[in-house]
Formats: sequence, C-alpha cells, structure tokens
Amino acid sequence: MKRYPRATLLRIATPLGVDLLVDVAGGRVISSRFARHRKTLAARAPGKERLAREVARQVAAYFKGTLERFTLPLAFEGTPFECEVWRQVASLAFGEFVSYADVARAVGRPLSHRGVARAVGRTQHALFVPAQRVVGADGKPRGVSPASLRLRLIAFERGKREDMATKRWSQNVTERSSALDIEPDVFKKRSAKAIAQSLKSSAEHSTRRKGSAYQSAMSMLNFYINRAGKNLSESRLQTLERAKAELRKAFGREP
Repeated sequence: MKRYPRATLLRIATPLGVDLLVDVAGGRVISSRFARHRKTLAARAPGKERLAREVARQVAAYFKGTLERFTLPLAFEGTPFECEVWRQVASLAFGEFVSYADVARAVGRPLSHRGVARAVGRTQHALFVPAQRVVGADGKPRGVSPASLRLRLIAFERGKREDMATKRWSQNVTERSSALDIEPDVFKKRSAKAIAQSLKSSAEHSTRRKGSAYQSAMSMLNFYINRAGKNLSESRLQTLERAKAELRKAFGREP
C-alpha cells in the first residue's frame, strides 16, 4: 500500500442530505465517500489549500449540473485492471451511461464485464469515479438497493440532462419558429393533454403560421421530439407521444 503524508479529511455538504468526505494528501485525492451522519470522524470544511478549494468547487459545479467530468488528481490503489477500469469510468461525462460490457471493451478486456462490475464496486472514490454511470445492458443499475445513493445520483443526472435538453430545444424551437409563440416550458408539462391544449392555443392565436392551426401545432411537437428525443427520458417521450393523440383529439382529427 502506498504511503502518503498525513491526510486532511474534508467534509463537503451535498444536496443529497449526506456529506461527502474527501481525504487529500500530497497534492492528490486519496479517497472519498458519502457519510450519512455528521458525527463520522473529525473532518473540516475546505480551507485555503488549493486542492481543497478545487475539490469543493468541482463538487458544487457537479450538483449544479455544469461540470462535464471531474478533473481532480486521484490516487488509485488496486490491480492494474482495476486502475484501468477506474480511469475509464472517471472519463465518462455527466449523464453518460454505459454498460459494464462497454467498459470492458474500452479497457481491452471484452469478456471481463463481471470483473468490471467488481472493480466499480470497489472504487475508493465515491462520486469522482462515477459508478452510477455504469449500468446494465438494459440501462438499469445492478446490485443496488432502492435507497441507494447510486440510484439517487442516476436520477439526478438524468433529470438534469433532461432539463438542460428541454431548455435548449425549447429555446431553439422558439428562436427558429416563425409560426408560433409557444408557452415557456410547454414541453415540460406533466400532462399530455395540457401540452396539446397549449400548442393548440398558440397555433390558433398565431398570425404568422403558414399552414392550418393543426398543422402548425403538430409540426412544432414533432420538431421538438425529433430534435430533443434522444436526450429525454422514456417517460417524457411517452408523454410527448400521447400529446400527439391529444392534439388530434383537440382538433377533431382522431383516426
């Protein structure tokens, strides 16, 4: 086992309701883990040390959804295979989910997906080596309990990614469309019927649309789905698809 100068234990509050404990020493991050109880060990908030400040800055940026990936100097202790897996997982971007088999292929061991799963489970760097981004081939996490922090991190990243995609494409639709002035965040509405009614109202009140109100409203909905679809969750896509049926119903165009 490598020996480091005496480590400093940092405690960083997170929106998850648990703190992140980070050990730093010799200009490197030695380990990190989540602590559910504030009495866990003697730790302090990041002070003036450059690395401590950078750790705190990147953690804050992550929970704002503005950090693509952590770029901290991580110290790895494990087998060469484990270290290679950890480096590969650490390179995954925010909201980028891959399978254990994907990681195995990326490290040149295509038949070692079980070994990848074991290595991911043994990481000493919670959050910084984002185990939550490695899931089963069906996109679902493996070996986690319903109360797992990993599930919460997956939901957080997917939610942030969807919010950012929705905001980006809603703005794109608004800026590019010369036909409708759509309601802000219309595509984020939880009800398919509400989405359809909003688009119908926008189309009917538009003085700039080139086709019929129905054509304009449906065109706008299809445009959004086609451009933003790959960044949206399955449930959001299902809601938007149902909105098509509601739009047909609203205009009396039911098949």
